[in-house]
Amino acid sequence: MIGKLLDVYSHFFAKVKFRKFNKFLFLAGARGLGILNYKTSWASGEEPFLRRFLMDYDNSDSIVLDVGANKGQFASWVLRNSSKLKVLSFEPNPAAAVILKKNIDSSKRHLLIEKGVSSSIKIGKIYDYSKNAGSGHASMYNEVITEIHNHKTFSETPIELTTIDHELETLPTKRVCLLKIDTEGHEKDVLIGSKILLSSNPPAAVLVEFNEMNAVSNTQFRTIKQLIGDKYIPYRLLPGGSLLPLKGQSPLYTEIYAYQNLVFLREN
Repeated sequence: MIGKLLDVYSHFFAKVKFRKFNKFLFLAGARGLGILNYKTSWASGEEPFLRRFLMDYDNSDSIVLDVGANKGQFASWVLRNSSKLKVLSFEPNPAAAVILKKNIDSSKRHLLIEKGVSSSIKIGKIYDYSKNAGSGHASMYNEVITEIHNHKTFSETPIELTTIDHELETLPTKRVCLLKIDTEGHEKDVLIGSKILLSSNPPAAVLVEFNEMNAVSNTQFRTIKQLIGDKYIPYRLLPGGSLLPLKGQSPLYTEIYAYQNLVFLREN
């Protein structure tokens, strides 16, 4: 029945003159499926999800890994919605790190490592707007600035890169309850450098921001899912923190290069 209705619709409305109307329906459907809802923490679903999720892990032995911390918004949400959890933030962009330190008061529960996270330990580069250093769009791919955001000029800063597996070797606790990754297209390499964590001591959840930048880095939803592993079930965050199941869904509904938050929950 639905197929026949869609056939009728395409017969009458698949015309250039209805382009704006069809684009509106397309965007409205995307919003309803958890895509492009970025204006507030409630719309993105991030803080409401954290509020519920962290209740089960709020103890001094657990940590949240905040990869791509930028100016500290995510870390602030975790600290605000817990009383004992520790947050380990990674932010390689010097301009963003300065603001992060101002936004998060000195706390025994928060540690900032001013390095990027990748698949190996090395020196890399981060690209940002030339006149807006420390932006949330800073990326290891200059095309994010020039192609996605249409800026002809950009800044280029050398940065240290590490891996999650290497950094966890130095920590007294290995109990990671949540791994959050927001690296503007570099998510695949972060997960490759987290192989030991994901296989031997997997977090309860992995939260990944998926965006247009993943088209630049050629990182598919399918790739992210494979790297995280079969121990996890994929979801997309909806406004208010609800979870939309993505397991078994066609690439039509998963390989969408636009802002969304993917949540991978460990099965048990």
